[in-house]
Amino acid sequence: MTDMTHAIDAATLRGWLNDGQPLALFDVREHGQYGEGHPFFAVPLPYSRLELEVGQLAPRRAERIVLFDDGDVENPVASHAARRLADLGYLNVTVLDGGAPAWAAAGYTLFKGVNVPSKTFGELVEHIQHTPRLSADDLVARRAAGESFVLVDGRSDEEHRKMTVPGALSCPNGDLALRLPALLPNPNTPVVVHCAGRTRSIIGAQTLLNLGLPNPVLALENGTQGWYLAGHALEHGSDRFTVAVPSAPVLAAARERSVRLLQSALACPRCRPRRHSNGCMMRTAPPTSSISVPPTNLPGVRSMARCMRPADSWCRQRSLYRGARQPRHCVRRRRRARAGGCQLVAPAWL
Repeated sequence: MTDMTHAIDAATLRGWLNDGQPLALFDVREHGQYGEGHPFFAVPLPYSRLELEVGQLAPRRAERIVLFDDGDVENPVASHAARRLADLGYLNVTVLDGGAPAWAAAGYTLFKGVNVPSKTFGELVEHIQHTPRLSADDLVARRAAGESFVLVDGRSDEEHRKMTVPGALSCPNGDLALRLPALLPNPNTPVVVHCAGRTRSIIGAQTLLNLGLPNPVLALENGTQGWYLAGHALEHGSDRFTVAVPSAPVLAAARERSVRLLQSALACPRCRPRRHSNGCMMRTAPPTSSISVPPTNLPGVRSMARCMRPADSWCRQRSLYRGARQPRHCVRRRRRARAGGCQLVAPAWL
């Protein structure tokens, strides 16, 4: 092993994870092993897909990277991966000595599942900002009582088509700021946002509240899973999609709300020294219009197209697109109508 890929112990790694500097912690085991237990901020990068995915997860060759495996001394996958990354030009690669078992043996937790930090983030948002919510049975009761409300599915159109709460309109979270206002008959009509579980319901609802939407906004607790577990049937094959091009006044209003939200996020003291770095392009679906949106021109924001990802997935699946903890993100807009919304709303959460 070269000096650039030396080994560290679990205590040193824990210190690095908390030193405030960018760090990519990659689990080079296969996805099934990752799901069975990994450090909280670990990102899956299976050795079988190393060359295919590392360029997106760690675009900077000087990125500080730590790799770990299952600690098998007969087949040190992390060491093999470290040497391969060095061959690819990565300059700062380290291996966790003993892998995941050593992390657990040092008294640190291995978390099961996927997207753990993103899901935790959603729970923290709800806890800190007291995002309003209602249960599946509450929604059924409101519908039975004839109450008027707008129910939106904050996931992608593909997920919406597969299954959704009956009557929901597909409006991915990245498009909420742009397209939802035109769907509301008046400022008193409640809006209910749902997803498959919890995270995107919470983030979608809180996004609308942060944008200052005058309507009452609620997250459907536990999404389609909670709906089904409560004994209610799901709808399959829905084609209720929000594809209409917003009018110029609606586009301008969405942009104004989004700019205010992003300005508020950039004013956070932690953001000020971290404004320039690698960037990504947001999208929500194939383009449906050719309306151009003027550049944002916010101080400290510049664009560098690196990848193209659904805007609704950034808070839920961030580990698929960016490997480092404490990174500096830059989001490039697409010159389409949706840029007035998702271009600015998604970075506020990042």
